[in-house]
Amino acid sequence: MPFKCPLCTSETHSKHIFHQRSQRIFYKCHICELSFIDNSHFLKTEEEILRYKQHHNSAGEGYKSFLKRFWLPFQSHYLKSNMMGLDYGEGPYPMLREILKADGFENIDGYDLYFHKNDEIFNKKYDFIVLSEVIEHMRDIKAELDKLFMLLKPNGYFILSTQLWCGQNSLDNWQYMADPTHISILCQKTLDYLVKEYGLIQLKRGEDWFIFLKK
Repeated sequence: MPFKCPLCTSETHSKHIFHQRSQRIFYKCHICELSFIDNSHFLKTEEEILRYKQHHNSAGEGYKSFLKRFWLPFQSHYLKSNMMGLDYGEGPYPMLREILKADGFENIDGYDLYFHKNDEIFNKKYDFIVLSEVIEHMRDIKAELDKLFMLLKPNGYFILSTQLWCGQNSLDNWQYMADPTHISILCQKTLDYLVKEYGLIQLKRGEDWFIFLKK
C-alpha cells in the first residue's frame, strides 16, 4: 500500500538515501521535497520519550544561547508586551518560557505531547507560535501545522527552528539525520512550500531559524 508524504500528502516520492548510521531509508517527496521515513520505522513511544529525556535541554547557558539566537531578533523587532505566545513542543523543560519570564514577559503558554500536555491551548488564539527543533520530530506534519495555524492570529508570527539539508553536506555523515527521533528533514524548497501553503511572508532568517508573518 503506498504511503503519503507527511507534509503535502503526495504519493509521488522516491527512495532518497539509505542512511547507514541510523539504518533507515529516507524518501524524498517530488512535490514539497521533504525527506522522510516510512512510519513503519518510527520509534515506539517509550523509546522516543527516553531519547528526549537525554537531550538535557535545561542545561544552563548553552541551551539558553541556542534559543536566544532566534528569540533575540524576534524580541527586538516584533515582540510587544500585550502579545500572547505559544512554545509548541517545548520538551521536558520550559526553557524558553523561563527566558521570557526573566525578561518580564509571562504571556506565553507551553505545550508538549509527552511532558506538558496542556490541551487548553487549543481553545486560544496566539500572536506568535514557536516551533524550536520540533518539526523534524512530527509524525503527521500536515495535521500538526494545520492545527497550529488555526491557533495563530492573522498577522501573527511563526518562528521555526530546524536544520535544513542544502545538498552540500553528506547525508550519511550528518548527525542531524542520524538522530532516530528526526523522521523528517526539510530543505529550502520545503520552506517555499510552507510559505505558499499557509500564506506566510518570511521576515528574517538565520542559518537554522526563520521568522514568518501569517498574512
